[in-house]
Amino acid sequence: MSRKDIIMMTVEELRKIFRIETKRYLGNDGVIRHNNRFYQIENIPSRRIKTVMVEDRLDGSMHVRNNGTYFNYLEIEPKLIRRSETAKKVRNRASKVYIPPKDHPWRRQRTIKYSGVMKRE
Repeated sequence: MSRKDIIMMTVEELRKIFRIETKRYLGNDGVIRHNNRFYQIENIPSRRIKTVMVEDRLDGSMHVRNNGTYFNYLEIEPKLIRRSETAKKVRNRASKVYIPPKDHPWRRQRTIKYSGVMKRE
């Protein structure tokens, strides 16, 4: 691309060049997460679409596309998102230290033989 070609580009073409693209995985319900926010993608033509590209442009706008097709989206409020039951449970149990039973081999008294004399530990 020569300097002359860059000067002749339209503003829309330049906006498409200067952008940040991020690959996002599309959930089964058509939701993506981007910049700690959730977005519901509308009118997905196929359930086979697993990934989309999110474009953050210089003017602050965000666009979602897949193979050149741009999708509409809605931002979802964090209150409306269900958390799984395991994520809700807070586990504050202290970890228990294993104490072997009294008849366990670790608890038996050991004797060590030093130069023929038996000594207890």
